[in-house]
Amino acid sequence: MARSSLVPQVIDAIVAGLRTYSTTDVTFRGPTSSASGVTVYDGPEWRAPATDPHGFVVIGYGGEDLTERDPSGEEGSESMAGGQQVRAIAASSPKEQPQDEIECVAYYFTGSVDTSTAREKAWQMVDAVDTFLRADPKVGISASADGQVMWVQLTSRSMSQWLASGSRCAVRFTLTAYTRT
Repeated sequence: MARSSLVPQVIDAIVAGLRTYSTTDVTFRGPTSSASGVTVYDGPEWRAPATDPHGFVVIGYGGEDLTERDPSGEEGSESMAGGQQVRAIAASSPKEQPQDEIECVAYYFTGSVDTSTAREKAWQMVDAVDTFLRADPKVGISASADGQVMWVQLTSRSMSQWLASGSRCAVRFTLTAYTRT
């Protein structure tokens, strides 16, 4: 049976790749790693008790309250949306390029009122994700009978800043995966 989407594989590849990636400004790590660096979470796993004192990135973020780490907390909204078209309605009809949007967030907390540092650190994380994707736009996924990843890119971003026991900055960003299935 043909796949309708490669999004599960794309998200897995992005999370796994980022957890071992670093730039001159940012070093990423997984949530169970004892190494220093920015923790990369796969969707709601960021809600579990954590050891990321100041910042993290969530791939597949559902819009939950970033100050509440309770794993039994609120349900998030959509963490992924997309669409596709087909050329004709038949089992063998090739699909057009689906564009699947994966919602993400980069979050940084300073513990002081230093808003500039919180903002700079959050944007460094977003820049590092963008650099990772530019280095390997197919995120390491080879074409197969299931389909192929054409490319994944950072396509939109927005920023929020607030004070709550220190300065906080969240940059929500969207990764768009262009695939063929």
